[in-house]
Amino acid sequence: MPPEKSPLPLFSLLFLLLLPRPSWLYSLHNCSTDATDSRKINCSEHKLSRIPSDIPKSAKYLSVYHNNIQWIRQSDFSGLSELQTLKLGRNQISHIEDAAFSHLSSLTELYLDRNRLANLTDHMFTGLSNLTVLGLRSNKINHISELAFAPLTKLLEIVLWDNLLSSMSDIVNIVLLCPLLKSLDLTQNPLTSIESEQFPFPLNITKHPEGLRPLLSADVDPSIVAEPWGNSLTKVPLTIRNMSSLTFLSFQSNLISKLHCLDFSGLHLLKILDLSYNALRELNSCAFQNLQSLQELYIEGNKIHNLDYNFGITLLNLMILDASGNYIEQLLKGVFRNMTRLTELDLQSESVTEMLLYEGAFDGLTDLRTLSMSPVFIIYSPSAVFEALPSLRYLDLSDNPFACNCSNADFIDWVIRNTQVYVNRAYQYKCESPESHQGALLLEFDYRWCWESVGLFCFLCSSALVLLTLFLTFLHHFLRFHLLYGFYLLRAFLYHRQQRGCAEIYDAFVSYNVHDEEWVYRELLPELEGRQGWKLCLHHRDFEPGKAIMDNIVDAIYSSRKTLCVISHQYLLSEWCSREIQMARCCSSSHTLSLVIGEVHFNHQKDKALMRSRTYLSWSGARGHRGLFWERVRHALQSGAQLPADDPLPTDD
Repeated sequence: MPPEKSPLPLFSLLFLLLLPRPSWLYSLHNCSTDATDSRKINCSEHKLSRIPSDIPKSAKYLSVYHNNIQWIRQSDFSGLSELQTLKLGRNQISHIEDAAFSHLSSLTELYLDRNRLANLTDHMFTGLSNLTVLGLRSNKINHISELAFAPLTKLLEIVLWDNLLSSMSDIVNIVLLCPLLKSLDLTQNPLTSIESEQFPFPLNITKHPEGLRPLLSADVDPSIVAEPWGNSLTKVPLTIRNMSSLTFLSFQSNLISKLHCLDFSGLHLLKILDLSYNALRELNSCAFQNLQSLQELYIEGNKIHNLDYNFGITLLNLMILDASGNYIEQLLKGVFRNMTRLTELDLQSESVTEMLLYEGAFDGLTDLRTLSMSPVFIIYSPSAVFEALPSLRYLDLSDNPFACNCSNADFIDWVIRNTQVYVNRAYQYKCESPESHQGALLLEFDYRWCWESVGLFCFLCSSALVLLTLFLTFLHHFLRFHLLYGFYLLRAFLYHRQQRGCAEIYDAFVSYNVHDEEWVYRELLPELEGRQGWKLCLHHRDFEPGKAIMDNIVDAIYSSRKTLCVISHQYLLSEWCSREIQMARCCSSSHTLSLVIGEVHFNHQKDKALMRSRTYLSWSGARGHRGLFWERVRHALQSGAQLPADDPLPTDD
């Protein structure tokens, strides 16, 4: 007989059936539990039309993400009093019954992103007294009831990214009813203004921490981050001025066209400012005067044409400046002065044909390590520009219109020989001009002949300079008096052309040497002015005091019909008398009359030539015929009269 079976296995089976079922035997119809935590339930992507009814009451985490749920009912979360995180994103929820979340007294995070909610009603969030994070991104919310956020007294963060909010009253209600609020994301809403007087205390407007751009470092506290970007703001909101603890501020992708001096006042701790992709045409340096801690400034994608000359004075601690994609036409000397901590500078632009870079534009940038520029035209030695940046390690000049000629010889040599700076894509730079080299590689241009021709040019210039110096030295040593003489004759000639037709004040200008002054006053004046009535011009009597002597001489000659030259031995030795008679000769052949007094010996050929070319009267030759002498002088002084040339020249001793 077979042995009798023991009843123990049957008893054991019955005992196991009566025990509570362990978690590894529990099974859900449309959801799954986490392998390590049975209280974490995942019902995502099951095409559900409502919340499953078999969710364990002990669940702390529930995700019903990406389903077809359109309606949230009061009974959907009944009994889930221990639930802490609820994710309902990417459904089609358009309506939530009042108090639908009232059973979720332990809930701290609620995500309703990417649904079809249009209104937030007064009792929608009833019972959520412990909620700290509320996600409402990418809905169609255009109205928030006055008491919608009243139950959310512990709320710290609200994400309203990509909705249809345009009324500031909706935002005010959130701020007033959530006293602990630290982070409010209003990105990509049709808000046109945010004014500080609408808020009773400072407001931080920020993106959700999980979605911050890489620009934001990991150690930045979300509570001091403001980023109202992607809206339609036309100016910097006044509320920003009250955010004294702010470290990150972004107005990216708005319509701000001008910055004012007080826009960022009070932001003494701000480290990162993003103004990219707005409509700025200029940067007023006074707008940054309160940003002593600013380290990064992003202004790319605007319409800026020039940087304020005082731009670098106000941003002493700036380390990164991205000004790419603008219309900057020139960089003047001193634009970046005092920005000694700047390490990265991006000036690349596809909108400007050429940016003029002046000498000294990068003065003071001793810590600059990365520089990107295109296109750029450097008006002096390109290599000198970059050699003035001692810390430079990376240079990007891509897409610049390089010229393969001697103007770039120094730059090409610097690129090839320098071992400190990495020039990005240098061996791919191509020539844009001249036409004979168009398309050729820049670094293959043979620049050595430039230096050979430059050497020859320098030799020729230096040789010419030496010869010119020797020639001028020769002229000064041997011909300086002749040159001076010629200069005054030229002045007289030009003066004559200018003064032609002017009124004549005197009948004659008397040119004489000071040694002959006694004869002039004793013999000449009594006869010509006393007896004959002529009006004479004498330099001791009629010259204008304080006026240059040559100007007085020229004025006297051209204010007189005639010039009487009293020729004597001292006269011929006098430099000024010689100039006077030459000035008189510039007028006309009948203007000058020479009166020879005393014994005169014409030792110089020029003196003989002078006397042969002019009619003269000899006082000593007249001897006892003084009356005839003065009669002939009177006849000569009459307008247009000529003297008979019958007096012989005095003979030399």
